[in-house]
Amino acid sequence: MTADNAATLPAIVDWEDAENPLVKLFVGYDVEGYVEEYELRGDEGDYSPNEQERVILTDAIYGVISDVHEKLRKLLPSVAPAGEWQPIDTAPGMTEVIVWWPIVKLDDDSDPTDEVTGGAAFVSELQGGYWIEPDALNAIGDHMGDEETYAERPSHWMPRPVAPSATGTSPPTGLDALDKERGE
Repeated sequence: MTADNAATLPAIVDWEDAENPLVKLFVGYDVEGYVEEYELRGDEGDYSPNEQERVILTDAIYGVISDVHEKLRKLLPSVAPAGEWQPIDTAPGMTEVIVWWPIVKLDDDSDPTDEVTGGAAFVSELQGGYWIEPDALNAIGDHMGDEETYAERPSHWMPRPVAPSATGTSPPTGLDALDKERGE
């Protein structure tokens, strides 16, 4: 797959970021070249797909790559660079991550505005399209007589760090194991 063809995949990662492990897996794979050379071999003989079938095969392969990409993103939240905030819309579901929950100013009617005055980091998880709200979010707001409150949802996320081991070294992440398997 070329970087140009990466535009057909969901914009979950920056496909121009050559250091991203997902980009390393998928960019550079020549789907069109593979399909062009594809030939079905069987006991009853060989078959080369026609042009319309090649279009269908190409689309199917990109669909599989997209599905695998999405599953890897959910299974391996460590693909986000450690210590770097990512847009909240790229966060994996059903996985605890560190989120940045903005604090916003309240207007005269005690409704939240878009004016961010601060924020705090929490551990949270996206479940069913909603972020699990830490109890600390109830510590400020108009119910407390404050002029600010936490926003309705977090704005950014990052993976939770790997817990230290008793030996002082960190256990491998899912991507470390994948790199080892690939000989990198």
